[in-house]
Amino acid sequence: MGTPQKAVAFTPGSEISLNTHKLTDAAPSSGFQGGFKIARSARVSCTLGYLVERSGTAGFITASHCTEVFGGVESTEFYQPRYGSYGDPVGTETTDPEFTDLDDDACPADRVCRYSDSAFIDLESGVSYSRGKIAKPTDKGYTTVNHVEVFRVVRDTSLPTVGQEVHMVGKDSGWTRGHVSSTCANVSYGSSYKVLCQHVSDYDSTRGDSDDPIFRVVDSPNTNDVHLSGTHWAKRRWGPCDLQPN
Repeated sequence: MGTPQKAVAFTPGSEISLNTHKLTDAAPSSGFQGGFKIARSARVSCTLGYLVERSGTAGFITASHCTEVFGGVESTEFYQPRYGSYGDPVGTETTDPEFTDLDDDACPADRVCRYSDSAFIDLESGVSYSRGKIAKPTDKGYTTVNHVEVFRVVRDTSLPTVGQEVHMVGKDSGWTRGHVSSTCANVSYGSSYKVLCQHVSDYDSTRGDSDDPIFRVVDSPNTNDVHLSGTHWAKRRWGPCDLQPN
């Protein structure tokens, strides 16, 4: 039996809200993930590289040049941006080797060197985190995530090879990918520093992408499983996270 058309009334309902937000927003309440925005002040922000445990201490990796001083520990505090301000404190820098005169032919006499642009940040007590998880945007070139899927780090990679595809996720460029163009290059940084044995790729990146996680998508043993390759620290340059004392 049919229903008379005049017996049905349609009224506007509330907007359907999907559980989505951007990598520049606060990380999800379910836990910190690689790829989200962090800041040391209202003006200086970078990307959370990935969550790790170092000697039993929970923390995350970000770029050394995002701390107060490039190289060396000065206990820089980091925040999760919220409401256009510093936001909530999430960690404090505890490991960041100084640049030194390395006994290495690749380190010129007029430079100080190290093998990474990375620092370890101790997580604040009570901060929820998802170790080994990297946010997965809804598509390449996007910064929007819906938390239905995430990338899961299942291992570190060996030295990359030229031509190999790598992916990057960060707060400003979102999800990009490219191919390795050179490996273990020694890269000058300003007039005083040199970062040794870094890798170069042709993925897109922009200012603010510092310490985006770089990885290979292997989809094994499960879909969205990845092999971690390192962290982005300069235009199309990235390298392994080496936090051993120089």
